[in-house]
Amino acid sequence: MLSHRYLLLIALFSLVFSWVNTNGEYMLGKLFKADALAAVARGEISAQEQGQYIGAAYGQFFFQVNVAGVLLQTFAVSRLVKWLGLSKAFLLLPLLALGNAAMVAFVPLLALLRAGKVAENATDYSLNNTLRQMLWLVTSTEMKYKAKQAIDTFFVRIGDVCSALSVWVFAAVLLLPVQRFAWVSIVLVGFWLLLAVAIGRAHERLERDRATAGT
Repeated sequence: MLSHRYLLLIALFSLVFSWVNTNGEYMLGKLFKADALAAVARGEISAQEQGQYIGAAYGQFFFQVNVAGVLLQTFAVSRLVKWLGLSKAFLLLPLLALGNAAMVAFVPLLALLRAGKVAENATDYSLNNTLRQMLWLVTSTEMKYKAKQAIDTFFVRIGDVCSALSVWVFAAVLLLPVQRFAWVSIVLVGFWLLLAVAIGRAHERLERDRATAGT
């Protein structure tokens, strides 16, 4: 599988995408916790109510993500793919992720990151999920049934493991604040953007090859 350049690019994308996404959830959680501590300091809630406060915040967040995801899938995804094409549409999610990581690095405000993560996660569940499936339309049947399963499971999980390791190293061992940790995601998103461009070009080449073979 890894000897095929297109499959290798998709595998690396899946790893980096999962790594960045999980990093983003960690940073959002840190800001939710900081907001709860600030609410305790202001006397708005008691220390015992922090868990309930954070749970309510997450409940509202996931509700907003689900609503935004459904609206994007229903009204925007097909139009974006048609107007931009796969290669350009594939850049939208990493650009959103880059914006969110940069916000945490320079302006770590919960309201901004929550809005950004709603947009990022909704785009992931709708547009990005659609595009990820479209990447396989130009591959062989064997690739779809063998390589896709490995990439969708192993490489995605490895991305989660890499995120856990980076949180442990930078947050638990080096004790870096969340603003500094955000730079890990900024660097990773830079690599993600390079992969997205390479995948878009490779996809276009494979589409042309299939069209030529079909004529």
